[in-house]
Amino acid sequence: MKKGEIIFLFIITMNLIFLDSCSNENLVGVNKDNTSKGSIALNITKSAIPSEVHQITAFLARQNYDTLSTSIDVNNDSLNIYSFENIPIGSWHLTVEAANSEGKVIYSGETDVTILEDETIDVYLTLTPVGNGTGSIRIFVNWRNKWTDFYGNPILTSNDNPGLPNSIAQAKILYDNGIYKMWYLNLYNSAKFNAWYAESNDGISWHNVQNEPVLIPGDSGSWDDYSVYPGAIINEDNIYKMYYNGFQDEYGKWNIGLAVSSDGLHWEKNNQPVLVADDQEYQIVVSSVIKYNNTYFMYYTVRHYPYYSISLALSTDGINWTKYKNNPILTASQEWEGTGVLYPSVIYEQDKFEMIYMDADANEFGLAISNDGINWEKESNPVFKAADTNNKWTDRIAYPNFNKFNSEYRIYYTGYIGSNYGVIGLATKY
Repeated sequence: MKKGEIIFLFIITMNLIFLDSCSNENLVGVNKDNTSKGSIALNITKSAIPSEVHQITAFLARQNYDTLSTSIDVNNDSLNIYSFENIPIGSWHLTVEAANSEGKVIYSGETDVTILEDETIDVYLTLTPVGNGTGSIRIFVNWRNKWTDFYGNPILTSNDNPGLPNSIAQAKILYDNGIYKMWYLNLYNSAKFNAWYAESNDGISWHNVQNEPVLIPGDSGSWDDYSVYPGAIINEDNIYKMYYNGFQDEYGKWNIGLAVSSDGLHWEKNNQPVLVADDQEYQIVVSSVIKYNNTYFMYYTVRHYPYYSISLALSTDGINWTKYKNNPILTASQEWEGTGVLYPSVIYEQDKFEMIYMDADANEFGLAISNDGINWEKESNPVFKAADTNNKWTDRIAYPNFNKFNSEYRIYYTGYIGSNYGVIGLATKY
């Protein structure tokens, strides 16, 4: 970075929450006959704030309306959500300033925000250093709309599979050399699983590449001799690594294994699991692995039915793993999550980790954000629900696989038709 360029420092996430039936109280400025109003909630991550910042002030301005402001004492206030309430719909200008202990503004950012009825928008605003009269301010704003269910769901069913399974589930997607690649499980009677592979030119229309599974249970007596299924797939230096789930007994311990491949079709397993269940984490299921700063992060679910939580393991080589000492890193804390949170899927972008996870009842997906991949802050409301699916085609949604391809975000998920018939669905946003 050249001298004088602006350095990305920290992010304030604003969830625009819109209300249909606010009263006229606290309406500011003119146009008091306008009864369509909303509110803006500023969700501020305290761990991301530089130590020299002591106060953060946000201003909302609009022609012919009074300017609104709210101030946050970083040292004394318990930072969470600060709101502007009962704001008339329309375009407003948001300015956020961060001041030091002497009251001098040392970081600033601004953007226009549009309040609409019946819609939620996320705004990611970056605060950059304020110069001493000779510099400039560069604002980075990323608008992201709501998740939209694909109109042609489901995109893959057991009818497309030559193995004739009862159901399919848990798709894991990579985009590699112009091809979308999917590994997923076939489910047969009595919790028997194996792993299959499909390809696509657009990530929507899929075909199975071969007429047999790509990963099957181990020989009799091995730790994975009953069932195996894909948990996370990464590609490093043209070598595919599959972190997979396996067990000898559906009701016994579940462990996590590793298999490698040069083509994604033919896999060679490690003889022993790379992460082993114990009495505290009796059944463990990996669903996401990413590499960041030469460290591998493995996100896995701990299952003590009907309770679920999310844990983390770390590795420097992708083979030898250490469970994080303060596991679990995420537990159920909101009413909609029920008895647990599970099957996290994590990406890293714009200097932050983002996680999509499911609730225990397979009705909704949540979002959590982290600066370090360890400490997470959840959105208070789910970001995608079974009720949001196109024509409510599925009764339940589960096993999200979160990806970003170019400027498009995708969640490949398992939808259930009836009691247990699983198929693969897709939701997108930009």
